[in-house]
Amino acid sequence: KAIVVISVLLHNEDQNCNLLQATMGIFLHSCSAPEKLIKTLGRMGLSISLTSIHRAINSLSENSHIEMETLGRTLRSGIGYDNFDFKLDIAIPTIDSLKDTLFHMTSGTLLRLDHGVTLDDLRCSRLLWDRSELNPLATDPRPFDPRKTLSHLYAIHPEPDRPGTLTRRGRFRAWFLQHMLFKHGPPALKKLKANLRDPEPIEGIPVVKLHQVPLRAMDINQSKVSGNLEALGDMLSQAGLGDPTSQTGTHSGRPVTDMSEYVVLVHGDLGTYERVLTAQRRRQQELTPHNRLQYIVFVPGLFHLKMAAADAIWRALVTTAEARVDPTSFAKLMAKLRPNESSRLINNAKYRQQHELIEHVSALLIIDAWRAEIKRSTDGRVQSLEKWAESKPSMHEIGEIAERIVLNYIEGDGLDLFDMQFNEVRDVARENTMRTLNYLMLYEELAYAMNAGDIGRVETLLAPWIQLFRATGKHKYGNLMLRFAHALYFIYPETLRRAIRYNMLVNPLGKAHHFRAVDWIVELLNLYIKTIYGGGGSNYTKARILLESALVLVFRNCHANFERNFLLPGLTYAHAIKDMRNTIQSIIEDYIKGQSPNETKGGRSSAYPIPDLLNRGAAAVDAEGGARGLMPGEVELDGSLLEGEEPPTAEDLSVDGMI
Repeated sequence: KAIVVISVLLHNEDQNCNLLQATMGIFLHSCSAPEKLIKTLGRMGLSISLTSIHRAINSLSENSHIEMETLGRTLRSGIGYDNFDFKLDIAIPTIDSLKDTLFHMTSGTLLRLDHGVTLDDLRCSRLLWDRSELNPLATDPRPFDPRKTLSHLYAIHPEPDRPGTLTRRGRFRAWFLQHMLFKHGPPALKKLKANLRDPEPIEGIPVVKLHQVPLRAMDINQSKVSGNLEALGDMLSQAGLGDPTSQTGTHSGRPVTDMSEYVVLVHGDLGTYERVLTAQRRRQQELTPHNRLQYIVFVPGLFHLKMAAADAIWRALVTTAEARVDPTSFAKLMAKLRPNESSRLINNAKYRQQHELIEHVSALLIIDAWRAEIKRSTDGRVQSLEKWAESKPSMHEIGEIAERIVLNYIEGDGLDLFDMQFNEVRDVARENTMRTLNYLMLYEELAYAMNAGDIGRVETLLAPWIQLFRATGKHKYGNLMLRFAHALYFIYPETLRRAIRYNMLVNPLGKAHHFRAVDWIVELLNLYIKTIYGGGGSNYTKARILLESALVLVFRNCHANFERNFLLPGLTYAHAIKDMRNTIQSIIEDYIKGQSPNETKGGRSSAYPIPDLLNRGAAAVDAEGGARGLMPGEVELDGSLLEGEEPPTAEDLSVDGMI
């Protein structure tokens, strides 16, 4: 308070002593504060005037190109971009307003390449063109081979020699079983969570705080190939890059920095990847590297990959009508967790809802597996987890039980359901539970690996998810991820490969277990641009969004400054984490115990034996044969999303927090 009073007194003596007032004015503007409030605070000496605020915003926007070009001209930055749509609400439509209510625009950001990336690592444009299947004069062509690529994905991180019966994936699952027990199991075990160590990393990315510079939003429809070409050119111009032989300039008017010998990491979703591949195929006959789009090294966004993985789970376990019949099916357990909206969630679940239900259904089955294994190992003397928790089991004992559950209750390390099909008395319902847990665990491992920045673990998961994509009808995701893996491991040199792998995930907070995919960062910028800092009412216009899109981090830092200095804790858009312990315990006691999904009961049948989608997907890839080029029908020219998927929303982004 003393500082505020002193600042007001100084401002009264000298109008140029206005640091507090200018910051307050920008803060109020970003909050879409009413004009009357701004004027009142201005008269009180707490804010600059409304006119000064507008001048400050215009000045900041006009000078934003300095920071963009400073980072871009180093040639050590990547580009992330995506489309965003927004609609203006017109109370009284006119003949003019009817034409301009829905806008399709493009946003982008520059991201500094960290982890020791040098200019020499990126100086390989000529080498990549010499290896490209699009180059008719290539001396070392390396055409796409799906079978070889999939086999290589299984071999890039071989199993280490260490004692024990579990594989690396099995050890992660044992850790996850203990994590879920402490989180959703008996309260008496909750205190043991502090003793649970993180899973062994396969290849972790060092924690380095992300440095990014948002680019100015572009009035370009990015859902077509031509729109992507225009957007890429505009973003390069904002970054001060280009071809000196062309007539294009930069936003500042300075000559462009020659990038003809270098490549640029371009991050986007798989729909963007699809259109960029098409653009490169169209331009393959051009004479200059820049016109051939030779500089583009596309890196698919892992956040959209995780969204696709959740949708594949839905297709495998929920969408088929027969899969929703069995009392132990994913859909029946989902109905117990969401009794008022289970019908809608079958076909219209958003990603956040899918993500949460995958975790909660996993928790139901895992906690019941703990109960079933303890009951079996004690010959029925201990019937509940609460009674077992009273015995105060050690971490060593809990770890041993977790390993037994991995081996005997989940398809993978210890179980082969193919052999179980030939048993005289089968329990198909329990086989379905084992396979369901296998698929759910693959999703949970992917989510953990991305948050932990374990790029090695992410790579080990690409192969099974590609197979699941192919088996569930998400062929474009499977094909495009295989194409990316082929380029990463067979075309790009080792130094570029490392630069890509270590910059696929970034850390906005500079803290452990806070890694995020680059496309998540771009989607967060979209949320800032069009929703949080986009204005309100009559101030919500296309012109304002275009003007202030490069300032969203300025606004965000301004808010953080006020929250820190004025002690405003707890202000967040993130959802509170629900405590599901009692809910899960109630469903297990009232429903799951009677169905016994984790206990063998010979002769149980199923309306829908869950198929082995991993082998089915592998067979689909194997049937494609060996090396082949880009087929004309593989890449569609229009459509910003793959296979009818919807763009992520603020609810979807909040899965990973930090909103």
